[in-house]
Amino acid sequence: MEVAYPKYMGSEVNPEAATIAERNWATLITTGERTQLSDAMVNRMWGQFFGYGFTKADRRYGPHNPPSNPALLERLSREFVTAKYDLRQMIRWICNSEAYNLTSRVNPKNPKTKQDNPSGGDVAIFSHMYLKSMSAEQLYDSLIVATGAHKSGSGSWEKAEGTRQRWMQQFVQAFGTDENDESTSFDGTIPQALMMMNGELIQNALSDAKGTLLYDVLNEKGKTDRKGQTPVSGDPVAGAVGP
Repeated sequence: MEVAYPKYMGSEVNPEAATIAERNWATLITTGERTQLSDAMVNRMWGQFFGYGFTKADRRYGPHNPPSNPALLERLSREFVTAKYDLRQMIRWICNSEAYNLTSRVNPKNPKTKQDNPSGGDVAIFSHMYLKSMSAEQLYDSLIVATGAHKSGSGSWEKAEGTRQRWMQQFVQAFGTDENDESTSFDGTIPQALMMMNGELIQNALSDAKGTLLYDVLNEKGKTDRKGQTPVSGDPVAGAVGP
């Protein structure tokens, strides 16, 4: 019986007790002009912004799952290593790319769009921007920003934040996926529909309790319209509708 000392890609790790295994591991996986770590990170971040990575499943990168654009993946991977694994710099590259600034409309004059349907099983070639459903956190924060529902009837910041965290957990459970990744389907489920119709957040969002958007609209002072006329105070329609 022999001890199985740790190895990585043919490189052995010093088995002495004074060796910090985690530090050696970090050094090994980040050594080289292009590494498996840099490839995986580029593929994952690209998929974060486009909805799909260079491979059919951005979490399963390897020879068994070849990328749709190997040249671009290699270039970004090498630049990512040169930038010392700076994620913010990679995000700038992706968001400033031509692919990210394309419209989501399918152009019939572009023959590539006919075979660019990753939701149907095709490998993404990024001929246009793909429609993406919001994550559970994005949907929740959008509702909070629009309505201020978590402030409804709250007397302190701590109470409002506690309500926010509790509702967030409910949204993640109802709208999240099993692997905590993005959903590519726009078909809602029954629990999602019930939460959006009868959930506590929606009820608070539609209430006129102090702190909500509706309360502010109903109690704001009258504003002068384009004709110089002052609408009736407390009338949201008169203040919102133009001449």
